[in-house]
Amino acid sequence: MQPGGERRRRNASGILVGGAYNTPYAVPLGTTSQVIVFDSNNVGSSVVTPGGTSNFNTYQAELQSAAALTTSKSIYNIWSNHHPLLGFAPIAGAAPAPGNQDLLSVMAATYPTTIFPPNINLALHGHTHIFEGIDFTSTNYPATIVTGNAGTLLDIALPDPFPTTPATGSDPLGTALDPSGNVVVSTLAQSSGFGFLVMQYTGGVWVVTEYSLAGTPRTVCTVQLTGQMTCTANGFLP
Repeated sequence: MQPGGERRRRNASGILVGGAYNTPYAVPLGTTSQVIVFDSNNVGSSVVTPGGTSNFNTYQAELQSAAALTTSKSIYNIWSNHHPLLGFAPIAGAAPAPGNQDLLSVMAATYPTTIFPPNINLALHGHTHIFEGIDFTSTNYPATIVTGNAGTLLDIALPDPFPTTPATGSDPLGTALDPSGNVVVSTLAQSSGFGFLVMQYTGGVWVVTEYSLAGTPRTVCTVQLTGQMTCTANGFLP
């Protein structure tokens, strides 16, 4: 059974329905913050468009439902879904893959200037088995944390130094994060070693500390209400 008591099944076309999608919901963290939980269980890997049997219409409706939970600019909204969106997956011998193109294509069509619904301050993901802390040149996009290095087979590290300039023919990274090509990385902290993440709310900001397996801080990242993030150490972190 899936959350909400729905059982996953396939319709006559082989498309997962029922428990394959769940309505976004908010988990309050005190009175000042909340986590928006978005179900990306059934994402594909390719860009989708309206109509047909794709995820587009379903995910667009769920994004609009999530937006109804984030109307207050005074609440610190942490977006949470499994598959990285404005993040990367390392590939041995090739350029890293950008975030999930299925869900990103719906988000970019629904919210062209922000990708996420309004008032999202931080995005939190798993799936990729490394740590990533990413900030962007534009304040339109919330900082991203990928935390997938806590206890299973690790992925390789991302390139270091990581490109932080717009994409060119010889350098296809930079703006490869989203279908519109507008999202440009400004800083990235990463680790392909085992570790764990601790988040603490203090002084109106969330402080995210990435620890090594031995309990030594690798980097401490402070994420403002504006979505901007600064980390005490960037680049590859052993």
